Amino acid sequence: MSIYEETKSISVFGGKGGDEGGGVMDAPLSLLGSWSVSDHLGEFQFEMDLPGDIVSAMADRGLIPDPYWGQNEYDVRWIADRDWTVRCQFEVQDTAQVLVVSKLDCVARIEVNGRVVLEAQNAFRRYRVDLSEVLERGQNDIAITFASPTKAANAAQDAQPFFVPYTKNFPVPNGNMLRKPQCDFGWD
Repeated sequence: MSIYEETKSISVFGGKGGDEGGGVMDAPLSLLGSWSVSDHLGEFQFEMDLPGDIVSAMADRGLIPDPYWGQNEYDVRWIADRDWTVRCQFEVQDTAQVLVVSKLDCVARIEVNGRVVLEAQNAFRRYRVDLSEVLERGQNDIAITFASPTKAANAAQDAQPFFVPYTKNFPVPNGNMLRKPQCDFGWD
């Protein structure tokens, strides 16, 4: 439920070719900065900066106790059982743009102006998405919905033809079913 800080990459590039050769790439429009956040139950709405993660943003705003203090981690595990959406607006004059995003953690859907442009399931890769069919001149809306990792992991386990064992070192099962940092499941 984050965009990791290491790459700081969520940008819109001008020129339909992006930087994949062939097209001329304009300077990128960075989408880093303040985004609005909400959970799928409508119980939480707040602002956070990307890159960043929802748990840290909630702790910084006093919405949850510090998850790194004592055993507070156990009290905030419910966050992983919800879907969370981050949203922001941006402006473009040229609609021939490519969205470049990396380090999406992990099962995420990106919509631009209400149209799905990417369904991602891998925190370890970079995605490039042609936005020329969905962008409008002027203001545009982008929303990234991070699916509950616990629900996604359980669904992936259920889809297997046989049970795939997972570590018992952490009481949240099936983390090995997701392409996300496994430290999120307690091994470090």
